[in-house]
Amino acid sequence: MELAGPVLEVVLPVYGLIAAGWAAHRAGLVADEDVRRFTDFTFRVFVPAQLFLAMARTDFRTLQAGVPTAYFGAALALFGAVVAIRWRSVPPVRAAVEGLAASFSNTVMIGIPLVTLGWGESALAMLLSIVALHSLLLLTTATFVFEVAAATGTPLVAVGRALRTSVLHPVILPIIAGAAWSALGPPLPGPAQSTLGLLAAAASPLCLVLLGASLGRDGLRTGLRPALALSALKLVAFPLLAAAIGRFVLGLEPLALTVVILTATLPIGANVFLFAQRYRSDTAPIAAAVVWSTLLAAPILAVLLPLLPVPPR
Repeated sequence: MELAGPVLEVVLPVYGLIAAGWAAHRAGLVADEDVRRFTDFTFRVFVPAQLFLAMARTDFRTLQAGVPTAYFGAALALFGAVVAIRWRSVPPVRAAVEGLAASFSNTVMIGIPLVTLGWGESALAMLLSIVALHSLLLLTTATFVFEVAAATGTPLVAVGRALRTSVLHPVILPIIAGAAWSALGPPLPGPAQSTLGLLAAAASPLCLVLLGASLGRDGLRTGLRPALALSALKLVAFPLLAAAIGRFVLGLEPLALTVVILTATLPIGANVFLFAQRYRSDTAPIAAAVVWSTLLAAPILAVLLPLLPVPPR
């Protein structure tokens, strides 16, 4: 298989969905207010279905410890560092969104097909141990920080309000409910699983189309400098940190280390744009960062693939 083959095969449809949203906005089919409303609708309906189903289907007893430990050790450290550094120079919500952008990968639309094509079922099982915890750890942490940043009053009051709001949040509640169902409930009934599956399947494409529509309004040059900085953190700093933890701290075997590095090098997930829109942060640089990281990921991955401990087959 050519090295560029698996990368382009899974990245080009992502470009296509973003381009469709951009074209719809430029043609006047989607107005600025429509982008805001549809984004909020997606955040409240499609994304919760996706998160609940992912959690409900996960058997947490089978997860391998080393791969997610290396990945999330790097992700949470990078998230915390970005938030701590940016908290005093930008609005707190903006700092939290930037921290999430630096650490949140497009594991589903790009990661799963790329790993399956290049490394097979053993590597996919390792990736799924990351996917299963991805939203649980990163989105839960980010949501709490967002709510603390948005809350008013003394620090103690703000934390209390943030905890209360987070439990009923359209991201946290389905994650908790899905994890509880996985641990305590029977298999999902067929009709419920089919309905949730249809809603979940629409979540990522809708995010990308709405992202493209937002770019139709703001363009790729708006917020270019922070967008490129976030892309560099995501595509370079994150995989280097994950590789160091996986190799020198945990001593992962070659295929496991390959999965950790590869997943960390994936572009920024479109859900970060939904969070920026939800919390009324400046969406232009975040939308641009998602697109630029996706554009830059293809050549970076093409160079990285033969250097991984286990190159693609």
